[in-house]
Order: sequence, then C-alpha cells, then structure tokens
Amino acid sequence: FFFKQKTAYEIKECDWSSDVCSSDLNDKEHYILHFNSVLTNAFHIANNRKRDKEIQKFFKELIRFTSDVHNNWDISHKSTLRSIIDLTDFAIKYISTFLKYKTPLKKYLDQNYRAAKEISKSYNWGAIYICDTSKRLADAIGDKKYNWLDFKAKQFEAMVKPAIETGNHAAVTFAESALEIYKKLKNKAKVERSEEHTSELQSHSFISY
Repeated sequence: FFFKQKTAYEIKECDWSSDVCSSDLNDKEHYILHFNSVLTNAFHIANNRKRDKEIQKFFKELIRFTSDVHNNWDISHKSTLRSIIDLTDFAIKYISTFLKYKTPLKKYLDQNYRAAKEISKSYNWGAIYICDTSKRLADAIGDKKYNWLDFKAKQFEAMVKPAIETGNHAAVTFAESALEIYKKLKNKAKVERSEEHTSELQSHSFISY
C-alpha cells in the first residue's frame, strides 16, 4: 500500500510543528504541496477496502496519523489555512470511521479555533473558511463549545473599515453579511447594532448608485 510503505513513514520523520523538517525547508514545502493529494488517495483506497483486516489496521493508523498532524500543526505556518481545512475535511468525509476509532474530534475544533484566531489577524477570509468547515464538523458531532457563526460575523465586520478606507463598495456587503448571521443567531442586541451600522454605510457618501 503506497502511502503506508512510503509517504507515511517519511512524513513521520518530519516535525510538522516546527518551521523545518529534519532535512530542509524545501523538502517540507514539497510534502505540504502533495500532502492532500496523497492522503486523498490513501483514504479513498482504505475506505473502499476497509473490510480487509489488514486495511482496517492501516485505516486506523492513517486516521491517528492525520489527527496527530492536524492537532499539532504550527498555526503560525504559512500553509496553515489549506492544511487545517483539508485535514478537517477528511474527518468530516469519513466521520463514521473517525468516530468508530474514537478519534477525539473536539480537539480538531480546539485547534481550528486557535488557527482561525491566528489567521484572522492578517486574513479575515481565511478565518471565515475555517469557520465554515469547523461548523460542519461541530454540527456533525453535536459540539457547541464555539460559536462559529458569531466568529464568522465578526470577520465580516472587521473587513468593513478597511473597505471604507479604500473606497471599496464591498463594505456594505460585508456589513450585510454580518447582519444576516446575527439575525440567524437571533442576537437582538447585535442585530440592532448591525442594522444601524449597515444603514449608515448604505447612505455613506463613498457609495454611488
């Protein structure tokens, strides 16, 4: 089985939570680039042949491995967004098997929240993408520890001011997106505040119709 024979063992030799592997940065970037593709094939094959006892053992090891990578990922790394989302997507797609092997999926959400907060410092859209993926996983396992929708709304709000400063008409869209989320959450205080803010933006002088 190609993943077990080669890639899994080679990647295990790397410290995924540090800035470089045991070899050098280029090697690590190479693994990150192909990581999703290799795992996609490995999960697909393992899932299709999971009745095979040997494959069952590997499937369990594959899940443990990807969980370790996800939960120990250095969230300050430039590839965090893609890696966090991809690894979470595997957990969602094969959730019945992940749960069968008692994978601590709440740790995924803890890590995702940390990653979203870190990424939100420089890339609000990235935080939004993590929120969307994380909510899907949270809903699937019935976890309510984090308010992913509220966090997502705050990202839209955070993008309003920079948009105004650059004359970007998307400022209104961002405010409206936040408002719709607060309505969905039935947060009366935030809805009222957001409605007032959105109304002000819609009549702002930089908007021309």
